[in-house]
Amino acid sequence: MRRTPRRELAGLPPSLVAEVERRLGAVRGFEPRQGGFSYGVRGIATVDGHLNGGCSRGGRVFLKAVPSGADHAGDYRSEAVVSAALPAAVPAPRLLFSCERDGWGCSARRRRRAGCRTSRGTRGSWRRRWTCWRPARAR
Repeated sequence: MRRTPRRELAGLPPSLVAEVERRLGAVRGFEPRQGGFSYGVRGIATVDGHLNGGCSRGGRVFLKAVPSGADHAGDYRSEAVVSAALPAAVPAPRLLFSCERDGWGCSARRRRRAGCRTSRGTRGSWRRRWTCWRPARAR
């Protein structure tokens, strides 16, 4: 199976990188990540700014960026809308922001900690996860 070629953060439009830095602080490092289905930028950025409303200074965030005209750009937009609407109890990385600048769309999320499992687990753990976020009327 061939890997999808990835672009580097430096290959993004300067206006998009400036928006990321305006929201998260200066990007001090970027580690590209393989996987996914786009040829855009995907990886972990080390930033200087205040994350999560100023609670912590600096940190690492997961960034994704894709050309706005790409066939799957609508999927990225939908993912950002759904992520922003998730209740806090859902065990998923928090969306920090999403934006579009100069023909590219970008989203930034809190990085999932190593060992944090959000997609697999025992039957009991799924039951606990389901109860924590499903609407009260469905219980």
